[in-house]
Parts: sequence; structure tokens; C-alpha cells
Amino acid sequence: MKPAADGTSNQACTIPGLITVIIPTYNRSELLARSVSSVLAQTYVSLELIVVDDGSTENIPEALQAIAPGRTTVIRRECRGGAAAARNTGCGAARGEFIAFLDSDDEWLPEKLEAQISFLRDRPEIALFCTAFVLVRRDGQEEIRTFDTNEMGTADLAFGCEVSPGSSLLFRKEFFSVVGPFDTAIPRFEDWDWLVRGSALSTIGLINRPLCKVYAGPRPTEEMVLASTSRMREIHGSTFRRKGVRHYLRFRAGLLHEESIAAFSAGKYVLAIGKLVLSLMVFPLRKRNFIARSIRALSSCRSVSSEGR
Repeated sequence: MKPAADGTSNQACTIPGLITVIIPTYNRSELLARSVSSVLAQTYVSLELIVVDDGSTENIPEALQAIAPGRTTVIRRECRGGAAAARNTGCGAARGEFIAFLDSDDEWLPEKLEAQISFLRDRPEIALFCTAFVLVRRDGQEEIRTFDTNEMGTADLAFGCEVSPGSSLLFRKEFFSVVGPFDTAIPRFEDWDWLVRGSALSTIGLINRPLCKVYAGPRPTEEMVLASTSRMREIHGSTFRRKGVRHYLRFRAGLLHEESIAAFSAGKYVLAIGKLVLSLMVFPLRKRNFIARSIRALSSCRSVSSEGR
């Protein structure tokens, strides 16, 4: 097991054609079998797998030895820093020409990496690709999330990050050095922030095939969400204002929508409804499925809160 690198610079050597897969984890030893097995089942075989143990109290190396003996590199962070810090650490140790992320409770279809590498090689002007995915809800129901386009720019990220980059993203390693590390001051939307920054430098390619399964996890705390929305307003308010009034209002509405869900999860139902209404007032020309998505999200919050009590 290796000690953690700081991940802020990419000093590792680069091996052409190699994909570095980074799985950040914290006390999820029972779920690692699913994610790790899906990596090792990839049809694209030139890869290295780095699991970043973000200060777990569980024995992650022992769990991985039972799942895939000798097939993984474990880097342990002694202090828990969150997903942003863990991904930065993994990127700092990556030897691959390409980097892919996978959350420790998710899984890939076998052809996921091969499909993305094929697209990257066909489109050298694009530095990063995401794929469609299957969302597995807490009740076990599955919903296929696809896109209306094959490319995405900064303006398309105004209302939120709907491409699940924590498990669908693959990019050229050199691009990480240009965009910079994940912002560790954003505990919830670090991937949204990183994609907004990255989209200023490269179009985001989209593969409209569901090549990974994303499992709905516990809702973040309201405190975590509010700290993140505050930081996003600070960093990217001017970004979307430059894109025009429409995109800036969508950005504001998206943050209010996230705060509404967080308030509902915390049992603050009046505040949640108020923020949801305000979101619609700020930007009423929403996608037609906005209300349905909000109801599903709020309902899932209530079921999780009930389970917690």
C-alpha cells in the first residue's frame, strides 16, 4: 500500500494507451467487489486500477486482496478529505495516458472503456468523454439516462451536472494538469465545478449509450449542500453571467433546486417548497420533466429520512 500523494501535480510517468482507473472509497469494503469486478471485466485490458482509501476505518487493502489479489494499487489518505481530495490523490499517481473515475458503489458495463477510447481517438480535439448511464434508485428501479446531443459545453452545465462524471468520465491525463485539481472546498459539487472549468477548454463528448450503472446513495447533509452552493455561486456566477442572462438564471435556479432537495431531506418542508417555487420563478422555462424529477427527488429524500429515524 502506498502513502497518499497530494495529487496537485502529475509527476508520474505516462504510459501510452494505458488507462488509469481511480476509485475513491471511504468505508465501503462491502461494495468494492461490485465496482472492482466491473473494472477487471473490461474488454479494454491496458489499464491500472488505483483505489484511494480516504481514511477508512475498515481494512480496505484486506478487502481488495480478497476481491482481486495483486490487481489493485491502494493509496491510503490518513485524514479523510472527501471525494475531491481522493480523486486528486489518484490523479497525482496515475501512469496512464487516460484517466477514468468510478465511484466505489457503482459499476461499468464491460465495453465502457473501449467505447470511450475509440471515441477519443476518433476525436482528438476533444479531451474528455462521458457516457449515458443507468440510474439504480434506492428501491431497485432502474432509469436509463441518455442525452439529446453528442456534445456539451459550458452553457449546458448551467442547471447542474447530469452526466454523472464520478463514474462515466474518461479524459486525457494531460488535461488534468491544464484544468487543475478538484476543489476540495466544494464537498458536494466538486465534479460539476471541474466540468465547468474543463468545458471552457474542451467540448465534452457524450456517448449516448448507457455504459455504467450509478446507484443512488445517501443524500448529503443540508450543511454540505449549502457550503457547496455558496462556493459555486462565488466561483461560477460570473462564468454563467458571461454566457448570457438565460444561462445565468438557469444556474441560479439549479442551485436553488439543490438547496430545496437538501432542505426537504432535513425535514424543513416549508423551506424546501419555498426554494423550489423560487427556483421556478427565477427560471420558469424549465425542461418538461423538471417537476417530475423534483417530485422523485423529494420523495426519495423522505424515504431516506424515514429510514434514518
